[in-house]
Amino acid sequence: MGKLFEENLKQSFKQIRESRAQAITEDTELVYRRLVEDKYLRIRSIDRSVENQLLDLCPTSTTSTQVGPANYKAEEFVKSDIQHALDRREMVIELEIAVDRYESLFGPYAQAAQIKEVIPTWESKISNEEPKNS
Repeated sequence: MGKLFEENLKQSFKQIRESRAQAITEDTELVYRRLVEDKYLRIRSIDRSVENQLLDLCPTSTTSTQVGPANYKAEEFVKSDIQHALDRREMVIELEIAVDRYESLFGPYAQAAQIKEVIPTWESKISNEEPKNS
């Protein structure tokens, strides 16, 4: 993993030791992986917040303390709902960029299924097929 990043590092700094190049590569890859995981978790959290906001509108019983028609504020609901959508869109953009950069520097992202879970249309830009010789 990290061959492209490590190769570029060695090209840029001819005097760098192999062990130092590997350490820098490992550290950078770990930070990228954590960034991707954090973005994924933030999107999942936003999705749960939206779901909970909708569930709070539906009382489970007649004695429920959840939102009722008398104390429902449409403006607050809409404002919160739009903010969740904006936050999610921003996180999706950041996640797509982070995963694309990870893959271009370190190769295929191992947890691609998680990315597809929150961004169903996402496709890795790295081909898993070996080039065919003609």
